[in-house]
Amino acid sequence: MKRFSWCALVFVFLPFLLNANYPLIVLIGHSRSCSTIFERAMYERKDTVCLHEPFSFHYFIERDGATDQDNQLFQAEYYTDNHQNLVNKINSLRKLSPVFIKELGIGSQKMLRDEQFLSMEPLTFFILIRHPLKTLLSLSKLDSQYLDALKEYSALYNCVQILLEKGLKIMFIQAEDFVRDPEYFLKKSAAKSGLPLIYGTSIFKLPPPKVWRNHQKWGQKAINSSSISSSLENTCSDANHAVVFVKNNPILNQYWEKAYQESLFYYRELLKIAENCNALPN
Repeated sequence: MKRFSWCALVFVFLPFLLNANYPLIVLIGHSRSCSTIFERAMYERKDTVCLHEPFSFHYFIERDGATDQDNQLFQAEYYTDNHQNLVNKINSLRKLSPVFIKELGIGSQKMLRDEQFLSMEPLTFFILIRHPLKTLLSLSKLDSQYLDALKEYSALYNCVQILLEKGLKIMFIQAEDFVRDPEYFLKKSAAKSGLPLIYGTSIFKLPPPKVWRNHQKWGQKAINSSSISSSLENTCSDANHAVVFVKNNPILNQYWEKAYQESLFYYRELLKIAENCNALPN
């Protein structure tokens, strides 16, 4: 216990002594990639500020003039009125504590076009990917608005290309492996990003984060999405059974015909990149 306390104190005060910044950690995935499970673990850290899809939030505000703000109400103190102020806010926050950002889809692309954001150090990106068949299977329990998730694989591929071109630090995580052994990947991600490991899989046996429970609309969705048991069931189910299920579902079958092969192509390309640049955890 004393050893942990000293390590924690060193981690808290060392950046001040060195006039340095705390780690900035970014998780980029696609819809239904089990990203909320990873996000939940980060929320339970008492030493880290967590931002849920902040760049997507500002993208929709700037495009439409308004958005469903329920997603961000629970952390409104960290949100600003425009994209540039958000980047400035992140830059200020990382001087006080580690900052974790989860982004998907259009928000990831907007984030990676910002040179000021990409110049922040130390900066680590985690790329979370899930086999598109399992993604499609998980969509059967959701509203139709999520069915475009298969189109996000190409966008994720483009994001990875940007990260590689700029030589930024990345690590790939396969959702199937993550839900089987989350503690292993929490340890690996902590080591990669420079954060001390302060919990194991027991984190998922605790009640959901208080900020989630206090905001019913978004919080309930997050709680359901961060269930290890249900994600494990969906992710590790038999592939042949999944194909039959998808083809017998009229709505899912449409996406099987139109989008599945394209998403599978980009999924395989992402795995090749991960292997070629040694970005898979050992």
